[in-house]
Amino acid sequence: MSGPECLPLKTWEAVEEWTEGEDDLCISTIPLAEREPRSQNTPQTLLCHDMRGGYQQDRFVQGCGDVDSYRFYHWQYIDMFIYFSHYFVSIPPPTWTNAAHRNGVKMLGTEWDDGLKRCQQLLQSEDTYKTFADKLVRITKYYNMFFDACDGIFLNYNWKDETLINSKCDATKKGRAMDVFVGIDVFGRGCLGGGGFNTIEDPVNDWNTRK
Repeated sequence: MSGPECLPLKTWEAVEEWTEGEDDLCISTIPLAEREPRSQNTPQTLLCHDMRGGYQQDRFVQGCGDVDSYRFYHWQYIDMFIYFSHYFVSIPPPTWTNAAHRNGVKMLGTEWDDGLKRCQQLLQSEDTYKTFADKLVRITKYYNMFFDACDGIFLNYNWKDETLINSKCDATKKGRAMDVFVGIDVFGRGCLGGGGFNTIEDPVNDWNTRK
């Protein structure tokens, strides 16, 4: 396999050294399509793509010949798509971003890897965290994943009845009950009912009915 590849920023130094114009082929080219407006009280669905650390066959910007590589067809059922990886700063491959934007789905990346050490570097001074924040803004603008402000929270998979209801109550007090996304791990690691399709339904019903 050859051709240009989209790769994450793996270290603090890589983020500091990043600059526009070095990987033009990794930029998404499809603008975010508009969708029909929905009620503010309608729940949204978020899909978190967590595939063996990310950047598998999908890292090849011009595609690959593996017919068994992971793909996703049902864009009409989701509102947001997270490209999750086990690296410091994830830059989603443009093939994913283009597909999401074509279907009116927001594309998000993640930050990962040795959080305590990274936070110590990030917060060592006002200059360091401002520089880092400014650089992340430049990166998101450059690759077209940009959004103005944080508008939701994605809960960990290991929620229980009590913590889920607490989150519901806190979000409702702020008028943002639909801005909390509840994770279900398809591998069933620590989830109620074993995760996936076996996750029990009572907490989800509680989310919709309790005040």
